[in-house]
Amino acid sequence: MPYKKQLEELSNLSRMFDAGLLQVRDAEILPLSFFSQSYDVLKQITTLLQSVEESQVERMKQQLHAHKEIWSEQLSVKPLLSDVPEIPKPVSTIADDSVPQIPDMVLDAVDTPIPESPDTIVAIENIPVPENTRQIHPDETVLLKEIIEKQVITDLKKAMSLNDRFRFQRELFSGNRELMDETVAFLSTLSSLNDVLSYVNSRFNWNWEEEVPADFRILLEKVYV
Repeated sequence: MPYKKQLEELSNLSRMFDAGLLQVRDAEILPLSFFSQSYDVLKQITTLLQSVEESQVERMKQQLHAHKEIWSEQLSVKPLLSDVPEIPKPVSTIADDSVPQIPDMVLDAVDTPIPESPDTIVAIENIPVPENTRQIHPDETVLLKEIIEKQVITDLKKAMSLNDRFRFQRELFSGNRELMDETVAFLSTLSSLNDVLSYVNSRFNWNWEEEVPADFRILLEKVYV
């Protein structure tokens, strides 16, 4: 079983979390340590689940790649060596005496590395830039940085931090984790921001001007750029 160790660790963390719940089940006021310990355990569970998921995806990719190689070998037609015509070797028409010999002094000079001195560096830095060279405007650099940052986020589930998940689950989904996971999984199948917002507006009555819905929408805009 490839993930036996990780699953056993998940089971231990789950029992640890259940034990913490049992200790404060009848308490009227929950101690502050309960929240910090619970967040720490849940964070470990989330991290471990993501690690198992990534390992599973990588394992599937490797299996798919192996199957493709097998298929390619079966479909490819390998010619027999006897059927391959022999390529004649080129015959040199230049006499050896007519080829000029390079003096050893020149070869030594080529192999000698050029030392980097401060004067050399200054001279290189002072090379004038051609007039037709286009300079990049600072605003273009900022815009390019924003595009790269937006392109990095492509998965809605992975784009949410652990604190975001707890906050969105509590404020937007009334503490229902299954409802949030189901919604996030369905939104991941959509390809445009308009489709995502249309689905959310049809199913939930969120006020986008409030803080938590507004943060959720900002996250959607980053993913469905």
